[in-house]
Amino acid sequence: MAASSFALLADAITVLHAAWAAWIVLMVPALWWGHWRRCVWARDPVLRLVHLGGMLIVPLEDALGVPCPLTWLERHFRARGGQVVYDGDFLAHAAHTLLYFRAPGWLFVALHVGFALVVVVTFWRIPPRWRARGSAHLPGVPTGAP
Repeated sequence: MAASSFALLADAITVLHAAWAAWIVLMVPALWWGHWRRCVWARDPVLRLVHLGGMLIVPLEDALGVPCPLTWLERHFRARGGQVVYDGDFLAHAAHTLLYFRAPGWLFVALHVGFALVVVVTFWRIPPRWRARGSAHLPGVPTGAP
């Protein structure tokens, strides 16, 4: 595979990583808005568990000293593509690159843990609505529909 292909893969993973992080962050106010508007999706168990798990993995990676799999893949493809590989985690690199923001690594760990607590509190205050076992009824679909 050509070096430019690896660089393109690294860029695609960076975009995916940024989109994932944005979704995690923006989902919190969206969930509170959806709860306030009594939207069914705000209590969807699959959505809520993906959101909770997606956020809780970040402080766990910090605690274990393990890089995010997306960060690891991006670095791997950048190295294979002959590009400069950055140190630190994705969020710290993005903040430095986009905002020329320099901060110690512990600050990003504190932000990860703090935001994880916000997500946990949101999960607790707006709990998912679990469907009754064996119930296949979808909201908005008449019960007799196929």
